[in-house]
Amino acid sequence: ALGFSVIETEGYEADDILGARSAMGEADGDTRVFIFTGDRDSLQLISGKTSVVLATNKENILFDEARFLAEYGVPSSVFVDVKAIMGDSSDNIPGVPGIGEKTAKDLLVRFGTVADIYRDLDTLDIKPGVRKKLTENEDKARLSHTLGEIRLDAPIDTAPGAYRRGPGEPEKAAALLASLEMHSLIPRLGLTESAAPAAPAEDKPAAAVDDALTILNAIWNTYSDEEKFPAAGGDSEHAVDGPPGRL
Repeated sequence: ALGFSVIETEGYEADDILGARSAMGEADGDTRVFIFTGDRDSLQLISGKTSVVLATNKENILFDEARFLAEYGVPSSVFVDVKAIMGDSSDNIPGVPGIGEKTAKDLLVRFGTVADIYRDLDTLDIKPGVRKKLTENEDKARLSHTLGEIRLDAPIDTAPGAYRRGPGEPEKAAALLASLEMHSLIPRLGLTESAAPAAPAEDKPAAAVDDALTILNAIWNTYSDEEKFPAAGGDSEHAVDGPPGRL
């Protein structure tokens, strides 16, 4: 009703739709992707082109590859592999019983992914007890990886401009907010209960969009240019050239 896209695909979680949308951005050579979320699972989507702005109770944290490596001690590319080995009770991911975060990270730093570890398990330089736990719980480790991995192939519309904001239905939006007793939001979003139909998006952006962009810009502008556009691998010649006018 406010003109924003809502994407639903039967059989896929919201995380998978985020993954598919980020993959669309990755495929566009001129696009940088920013995911705004409170869910750390999305950190596995971080890449050279995709960053995650993680909303916490205290602050919003911009995670790129360097920030992730500094905080977690492993590359973002093996984030899901860490969970596959150590487990995550909050997501009902069993992991390998008896192996915790420290050992999981050590294994992945030294030997690669879960698939790499099980391919070479018989020859890895690891303690016999760790090898035994991995051997006895291979099915749990592989299942945990499947459970924790965000899919990038959810069947969503990939046409250019498919998710551009439309004019929406201002009257319907105002009526819905009123029915939910969210009366204070109606004027804040530039709506009235007898609102006239909005002009096309390209001619007259809805006040709701400006409100949302104001919020996102406020978050964005809490970071310095160096934090927003770090040099790739510390090499200044690959740094992004200046911030955008607005998000």
